[in-house]
Amino acid sequence: MFDSAEFQDKLTLLRKRSADFGKPSWTSAEYQRDMLEFILGNSREGQSIIEIGCYKGGLTAMLALACKEVGLTLDVIDIMPSSIESACTLLSELHLSDHVMFYRGTFPQYVSQRRPSTKAALCILDGDHAYPAVIEDLAAVDALPARPYALAFHDYSLRHPTTNERVSDAIRDHFGPSAAPRPIGLVMNGQGHATKEHPQEDGHYWEVPGSEGAILVL
Repeated sequence: MFDSAEFQDKLTLLRKRSADFGKPSWTSAEYQRDMLEFILGNSREGQSIIEIGCYKGGLTAMLALACKEVGLTLDVIDIMPSSIESACTLLSELHLSDHVMFYRGTFPQYVSQRRPSTKAALCILDGDHAYPAVIEDLAAVDALPARPYALAFHDYSLRHPTTNERVSDAIRDHFGPSAAPRPIGLVMNGQGHATKEHPQEDGHYWEVPGSEGAILVL
């Protein structure tokens, strides 16, 4: 039986150990909370979780812990060998590798080559945030043998003037204006974060109003 208090204790220790290894998640604590609560609350909607984009493995480790707690498998996809190696090493150190599969390549390649037979309770799209890449990933979602219960997105309202990062626009254009993703993570209201009027040095900013992430139940 799932024990929420025990899980939180395990999660606190996992975060500390991940940081000690130099591999904390780059997502906010609010995003992590919302993501994990969704997985734990909807684990019966599928047999697996799919994560696209793992970077160093900080969030991957949390996902692996949640999956272990509720009996789900975790498929991790990334195009960068260094990211796969980093996340794989971290999970090995944390003894969370047994129920995790790594795939190096794009999400469309994973779908066409692996043809996963299980239904994902959640598919997390956090790879390339450029508009065309998100559209390709959403088309790959449609090509899965079993439609995921829900999709999750990071950097949902992030923008850049030249690299065309428009996750929210890609979702709207793919699913239509009636799609209503639920905001998760940090709220972007123009206070305490980069805006179009005051962007980061590299040009990135957050659209206002916006959010760090979003979940869309299909």
